[in-house]
Amino acid sequence: TTAARHPERNASAPAERGGAPPAAQPASEDEQVAIPRSVLTAVDAPALRTRPIGLAADRLVLVTDDERGMAEAVCEELRSRGAGALLLRHHDGGAESTPAEPGVYRANLTDPAAVAQLLERLRRERGPVGGILHLLPLAAQADFEGMDLAGWRAALRRDVKSLFYLAREAGCDLKVGNGHACWLLAATAMGGAYEDQAAGRPFFPGQGAVAGFVKSLALEWPRVQCKVVALDMQDAAEVRVD
Repeated sequence: TTAARHPERNASAPAERGGAPPAAQPASEDEQVAIPRSVLTAVDAPALRTRPIGLAADRLVLVTDDERGMAEAVCEELRSRGAGALLLRHHDGGAESTPAEPGVYRANLTDPAAVAQLLERLRRERGPVGGILHLLPLAAQADFEGMDLAGWRAALRRDVKSLFYLAREAGCDLKVGNGHACWLLAATAMGGAYEDQAAGRPFFPGQGAVAGFVKSLALEWPRVQCKVVALDMQDAAEVRVD
């Protein structure tokens, strides 16, 4: 299963078409009202391997590397279906002048200048971007309980700001589309923690910002399919890839 975000409906207030319901207004200072908020809802994940993915061969799919093998498996699956999938591997140095290996590019994804340089090069050499699959938040994470302020900021830069920089640089391609369906999908490792945090599962609450950012993109980019999937990292790797 995957986890999706849906606005909680306020029964006393009508929902606005295509969006969250308006917040109820109190009649007096003492009156308490329900405020609409986002909640996680578990949904059955459809079988994807037998379904067409609708990706244009002349459009790039950028996949950020989780360094656990999942991103590589996804790239292989996308390439087998004719998509131009490229693996983006985060490292602290600058963007490399040549790919680390065929289809793999290394750059500091937390540096806006490095991301801009990388996207400019990919667009020039390989073509426009048609999709972003952000799997970097699934990489190994420092224990939240032992995290200091510097660690917290570093984790946010890696998981959240990297996506912001990629989306900003690729936005000109994604929003236009030129007749092609474009999309942005981000994954977090928060699925299992939401279900059973008492079980001692690794949990980094900063990844909630990934969902909030993508939710904002969905409103700002109505023609781009934007989605967040919360995965349980205790599931088998093949389950998470599907």
